[in-house]
Amino acid sequence: MAPTDMSKEWVDTWVANQNKSHSCNSSYYASKSFIQEVADVLPPSSLVNLPLLVLSQGNDPKGDLAYEYTDEMAREQRRIWDELQIELTQLSSNSTRVIAKQSGHIIQNDQPDIVINSILQFIESLPDNLVSGKVKPDSAS
Repeated sequence: MAPTDMSKEWVDTWVANQNKSHSCNSSYYASKSFIQEVADVLPPSSLVNLPLLVLSQGNDPKGDLAYEYTDEMAREQRRIWDELQIELTQLSSNSTRVIAKQSGHIIQNDQPDIVINSILQFIESLPDNLVSGKVKPDSAS
């Protein structure tokens, strides 16, 4: 039985779980964490040459007026998100950013082939000793 004083977070999580949709649940938490990421004033420290793969959406963002979320708000959020992903990519001298040109935010749903192929290429590009865990990323050559 649900509590009588239900927070929006509880309701959203419950609905996602009732729909047995991990995607909905993870989307909810991703959007919630976005607000915190935007609010962070200090960038993270360098990742040196840690191998890093960043996947980014390519479609123009769209608002959802049912939630009073306009196209302009979506474009602004996307601009900030792109800045954060570029900043993340710049933290490592061994990073790659792939833009899924026909995808929205949930790339694994919109273009699973891009996700799979990008990860496979990324793994294949790693030195054998890094994949086996025998060396730390900053000492890999």
